[in-house]
Amino acid sequence: MGLGNILVLAQATCFLISFIVSFFLFVPLTVSVNDSDGHCLLYTTGKWLYSNETGRELADVKWGPDSACGFSVFMGVIVMFLSLFYVIWESIYLYKDTDSSWLDAFVTAILCLVGCLMLFASSLTLSVGYQKWCYLITRPESEIEQCEDGEFIQIKFKDYTLNTSNYYTMMNMAQVNYHIN
Repeated sequence: MGLGNILVLAQATCFLISFIVSFFLFVPLTVSVNDSDGHCLLYTTGKWLYSNETGRELADVKWGPDSACGFSVFMGVIVMFLSLFYVIWESIYLYKDTDSSWLDAFVTAILCLVGCLMLFASSLTLSVGYQKWCYLITRPESEIEQCEDGEFIQIKFKDYTLNTSNYYTMMNMAQVNYHIN
């Protein structure tokens, strides 16, 4: 196996890892949007109220923009499809015992660079939006001390109770995988 084939094998392996990790990018966000009745919890704002009848509840809630979750889900799906395409593409090169042309290598490099920049933007959107959510639920009026405690406490709104079980775990899993990918 020549040096060129080792590099192609390394590329195919990296694209395979990227394909596997991409599922941990969009699945947690999709589940969290589904659990919150289609609302994106990233960048959500509101204020806490306390009453003797209902206890603590969030009021004047302004849900985060759907584009915050939508862009991150979109990027996870795009990474999944591109990684799968390049795993197959590089595997064909390995099977034929050849290497890609300069034009093919240039196009791959440009696509990877654009994808990297878009993943960075999506990672920032996810991290900052999640920090805003954590700030909201850990305000002194909420009596929740740490963001991770928010997944064990049901958060009440005027019209329903928000299911935040496993939200902290899913968001941290998505953040870690955005930084890995």
